[in-house]
Amino acid sequence: AEIRKTDTGLLLVGSDTTALAEAVEVLLKKIDAVIDPETRQADLTVTETLNATPGSSFSVMSFNVKTADMTAERKSGVRSMILSYLPDLLGIQEANPTWMTLLTDIYSPYYHILGEGRNGESAGEHTPIFFAKDRFELLESGTKWLSDTPDTVSRVDGSICNRVFTYAVLRRTGDGKRFLCVNTHTDH
Repeated sequence: AEIRKTDTGLLLVGSDTTALAEAVEVLLKKIDAVIDPETRQADLTVTETLNATPGSSFSVMSFNVKTADMTAERKSGVRSMILSYLPDLLGIQEANPTWMTLLTDIYSPYYHILGEGRNGESAGEHTPIFFAKDRFELLESGTKWLSDTPDTVSRVDGSICNRVFTYAVLRRTGDGKRFLCVNTHTDH
């Protein structure tokens, strides 16, 4: 369970009601520590994630949103699934520009979003990386094509369409550890 700072306020995250209760308890302890006994007011500034269960682990989710199946039901299901877990790192596959707009509108308060489309910039399907703003610092990122010319819009001979991977070199804010995150969707 965690309490995270977002662009719009605080977000309590937990896998179940017990975990959420732990996050609430941590928040109440933080408020109690700074409350003015006379006015019963508290000034709490959250500058980073407050872990109810400390540790250096983080959660990761991979999600194929399926370009061909962008029904209202699918959009609602994708939104609910991601919000129910709100992972620290999220790799999406088959995110066409319409999906990217929807996902960015919903999740930009929580995540930095990286990656470009397989046909360059915002064109075509994306394999974006979403990373929690309060958990990681971005050191380097980019999109490369799975081909003999990875720095230009291209495809390998025999491939049905262009394929890309998005990468990010991140530093975990809790302990400063660096790591490489890669998200791709290979050819069928």
